[in-house]
Amino acid sequence: DKAFSSIFDSNVNTLIACFVLLIFGVGIVRGFAITLAIGVLISMFSAIFVTKTLMAVATRFEGLRKTALYGV
Repeated sequence: DKAFSSIFDSNVNTLIACFVLLIFGVGIVRGFAITLAIGVLISMFSAIFVTKTLMAVATRFEGLRKTALYGV
């Protein structure tokens, strides 16, 4: 939950840069912008949903509940 704002902010900034490259770029630069945007969207999905789900599952096991494992 604490990292969500940083993850969201950095991904939105990258998507804005992709949009600018898509508008002003030509040829291979547009292809790069589209590929980067797809990668950022997939990364944001996995950071928000997949990682949160894996952490919730991992904390259900007694041996993995130690706070030292999560950087707290």
